[in-house]
Amino acid sequence: MTSVITIDSRDVDWPPERIADAHERAAELIEQDGLENGDMWADGLVLMYRPGISCCLVGALAVACGFRHVIDVEQNFTGADFYDAQHHVDTRNPVHPVLAATLHYLGYTMAEQLMDWSDEHSDHEVAEQLRIIATELRRAGAA
Repeated sequence: MTSVITIDSRDVDWPPERIADAHERAAELIEQDGLENGDMWADGLVLMYRPGISCCLVGALAVACGFRHVIDVEQNFTGADFYDAQHHVDTRNPVHPVLAATLHYLGYTMAEQLMDWSDEHSDHEVAEQLRIIATELRRAGAA
């Protein structure tokens, strides 16, 4: 699938080149440690990522962006709903720009859809798709 990806100009900390780099790092992580199916990373009961364990596509992207705790990933990377105990309200953070680019390129709207997609593909296929997205992002950033 060929697509031109645009990134909201408000995402100044995540320009297309930096988002492309995160996609490359996620691809390397999947090739090095494997692609996890069904959970954010190997051993779904573990809340903290540890180097060397396999990740799902969303987990690999999050780790490539510096996230390590599953709750932090859900609240600040995927845009999942969560209860803000300090303000006593249900809230939702925006989807992280790296995940937003992946969703856009693959034609999905939610992280769960990416997890389902990656569960149906091999490590190699997922890593290859991440590199294609990185190339498209670099092209978009140079335009």
